[in-house]
Amino acid sequence: MNDISRTAEREERGRDLSSRVFPLRVRGLAEALRTALEQERALRRPFLWLVVASGGGVVLYFSAEREPSLALCLCALAAFAVLAALTRRHARAHALFLTLAFIALGFASGAWRTARVASPIVPRVGIGELTGFVEEVDLRRAGARFILRVASAEGFPDDIVPSRVRLTTRGEPNFSAGDFIAFKARLMPPARAALPGGYDFARDAFFARIGAVGNALGRIETMSPPSSNPKRSVAGPSAVNMQRYQTSRS
Repeated sequence: MNDISRTAEREERGRDLSSRVFPLRVRGLAEALRTALEQERALRRPFLWLVVASGGGVVLYFSAEREPSLALCLCALAAFAVLAALTRRHARAHALFLTLAFIALGFASGAWRTARVASPIVPRVGIGELTGFVEEVDLRRAGARFILRVASAEGFPDDIVPSRVRLTTRGEPNFSAGDFIAFKARLMPPARAALPGGYDFARDAFFARIGAVGNALGRIETMSPPSSNPKRSVAGPSAVNMQRYQTSRS
């Protein structure tokens, strides 16, 4: 009985001691945080943390389970910005709403970027006819890989016309960056991550406006571009890739 009572007494003393020490630790942490904030304010460095807040908004955007509404994101950004402007005479409230405004800015920037680059994606494997401008050519030991800005696409599932496609050809290409070509191709959707947390090519392809990948079938014909598809839009990037192509061949 004495041993049991002594054990209970020790446990009671331990709980009493922890109940006293924990508030002291919390007060010490709060005091240290207050001192750090005052030092940041004295050195005029709080605005640097707004960049961190904006980055946090971007992280929140990518962690969202589904695509948020761009209109709601912009409304939230405008609301927090107005509240930050109205509370300039109240330091704590102003700091709070300014931080929330920059978090909303990072979140809205992600939603805006996604809406800006959104383009059709081929839903499944299909074979059809493609025409378009060659943007990039990457020579390999056997064949080449190139990116095509699509002008027309026929015969693919659901009549999808992707903006750009990444293709491979087995033989040495008879075209270069900037050429307008026509050929038959086999297209499929960009591959997603094979394992959770692995490399997600589909996400990178989405932001590059690449709506399909695949390979060229048969002969690739170089032809004059139609008048409705001006070559001016790819002149700059094609000139750079043309120089790279010629350098790799020399």
